[in-house]
Amino acid sequence: MIPTIIKIQRALRYLLAKKKQYKIQKAASSIQRSWRCHFMQCQYNKLQNSQMSCIIKIQSVMRIFLTRRIILKHNAACSIQIVWRCYKAKSLHRTLQMAKIKGISKIQSAIRGYLSRAYYATYCTSVLIAAVSIQSSWRRHYIQRHYKMFRTTRIKYIAIARSVSLA
Repeated sequence: MIPTIIKIQRALRYLLAKKKQYKIQKAASSIQRSWRCHFMQCQYNKLQNSQMSCIIKIQSVMRIFLTRRIILKHNAACSIQIVWRCYKAKSLHRTLQMAKIKGISKIQSAIRGYLSRAYYATYCTSVLIAAVSIQSSWRRHYIQRHYKMFRTTRIKYIAIARSVSLA
């Protein structure tokens, strides 16, 4: 009987140990499974974050590239507009300068004409005054000479007439 009790105890101990071992293995595998799940989830999140950061970086670089291209096109258009406006302003300035010069030359020619006419008028009046003065002097001289001749001849005629009437 002792050997059977020992055998039963041994079998029972074996079963209990096996059950305990099974529970420990189950708990260990559950812990390992949870740990692996947690670890893989962290790895996945890291991968996701790194992939997302790579995707975000790629998107950022592409947006920068596209924005620069748009800015370059815009700058090219602005440069063309600046050059065109500068050309138009210079052309307008030249046109205005030419018109201004023409206007100034017209004003100058009008002033010169006025001054020359005014000078001619004063010259003519001074020449006219001189001519009138010369004419009047000449007439006075002529009349005085003829008057003296007339007077002397008149005096002679009167003297002759008196001498004839006295005689």
